[in-house]
Amino acid sequence: MTLSHKYKTTELSGKEADLLYLLYSSENQTLKREYILKVVWGDEGDYVGRTLDVFISKLRKKLVADTSLKIINIRGIGYKFVIGNRG
Repeated sequence: MTLSHKYKTTELSGKEADLLYLLYSSENQTLKREYILKVVWGDEGDYVGRTLDVFISKLRKKLVADTSLKIINIRGIGYKFVIGNRG
C-alpha cells in the first residue's frame, strides 16, 4: 500500500496497511490494544507486548506530513484514529 500526500509518497508494509485500515475504519472510536492485536496479528505466533507500540510509532512517522491525521493513545486502553479539519 502507498500513502500519498501532496508530492510525497510513502510505502506501507502489509501489517502497517492492515493497522491503518483498522484504525481508519473505526475513526473516532477507541480500540482496545487486545482487539487490535487480535485483528491485525491474529494467530501468527507470539508477539511482544510492544509490537503494537512499534507499529503505531512507524505509522505516526509516515502520517506526519498530514497534520489532520492523528493516532491518539488512550492510556491503559488502546488507540483512537482522528481526522481533523472535517466539515
